[in-house]
Amino acid sequence: VAAEPVAVPLPPVAVPIPQAAPPPRALDAFSGASPFGAALLEGLDPFNSQVLEANPALSAMTGAVRAGMTLGELIDPPSRTEAETRLAEGKAGPFEVRLARDPSRIAHLYLYRAEGRLVAYLIDVSEQKQIELQLAQAQKMQAIGQLAGGVAHDFNNLLTAIQLRLDELLHRHPVGDPSYEGLNEIRQTGVRAADLVRKLLAFSRKQTVQREVLELGELISEFEVLLRRLLREDVKLITDYGRDLPQVRADKSQLETAVMNLAVNARDAVRAAKGGGVVRIRTARLNEDEARSLGFPGAEGDQAFIEVSDDGPGIPPEVMGKIFDPFFTTKPVGEGTGLGLATVYGIVKQSDGWIHVHSRPGEGAAFRIFLPVHEPTPAQAAAAAVVAAEPPKPRAARDLSG
Repeated sequence: VAAEPVAVPLPPVAVPIPQAAPPPRALDAFSGASPFGAALLEGLDPFNSQVLEANPALSAMTGAVRAGMTLGELIDPPSRTEAETRLAEGKAGPFEVRLARDPSRIAHLYLYRAEGRLVAYLIDVSEQKQIELQLAQAQKMQAIGQLAGGVAHDFNNLLTAIQLRLDELLHRHPVGDPSYEGLNEIRQTGVRAADLVRKLLAFSRKQTVQREVLELGELISEFEVLLRRLLREDVKLITDYGRDLPQVRADKSQLETAVMNLAVNARDAVRAAKGGGVVRIRTARLNEDEARSLGFPGAEGDQAFIEVSDDGPGIPPEVMGKIFDPFFTTKPVGEGTGLGLATVYGIVKQSDGWIHVHSRPGEGAAFRIFLPVHEPTPAQAAAAAVVAAEPPKPRAARDLSG
């Protein structure tokens, strides 16, 4: 008889039941050694949760993180409130915050849930924000410059026609004619209008440029006598010439105009604030690192440096972003056209340079101009050496007999 298989029940097998993973007690190796700030928080309320552990980068960024501190204590209160509002609205990060230790520093806050706790990452984006602001300012100035240049050209055409017609009228009504005085006043007004056009064209970088190789020290020293007359007795001018000053390739008259406008602005600032003060002009040759530390983030190679500073009241933060706008002025009506700094900006940009303003209220202002150093080619250096070696030609005798 054939045997039939019999079903034999198998013994029960133990099946493991998954258990909830315990919440992390420490940052992982990646977070602990990362170059950006990281913190493990006790709880799910990011700004009121205590910091269980912080990596060295967070301590360096926000200061010493003490036991029992909350993440909210590391963040500037106004930006903390704004971040809490965005979080309550269900907005996803990153949240832009300012650090309590130094509110000028900006960081992006990222939050991640980790089994009943939160891991917070803080990444310092201060330099990125500064570059974004500079780019936005450059784009704004470029748009204003295009508008100003177009208006200046159209106005210049109208002004030329007026001046030609005025010259004909002055020829018909010479000195002594009853109409001469009125016509001459119109002519002087036209000259002032033409000067405004030149300033607008300089700002918009559409003015004709006659570049030449200039010795930075000689340029300022030759111009110093005129500057002392402009500043008058109640404002002291101090000049500081650095060593090994470089050559620059720029339009001499434009560069003199830029320095003069800055010096006059500094004079007006100290006179209005305290009846007088000090204006300082400093020149130097900077290497790349020095230029970047003084306000030129995109510096490449050596830079020629001109700084015009004063000990006046400084520039209020609320107007700092407008000072290079054409026709913007803080002077009383009738005392300024608002084109002085706009002209400086245009001249510097037309010279392939960079301008930076450093100012704190009550500590004066410093306008820093950076220009690329001109390095002569071997042929140019040889030609200059030949010219320097030639003896001076005797001057022709002048007939003074009358």
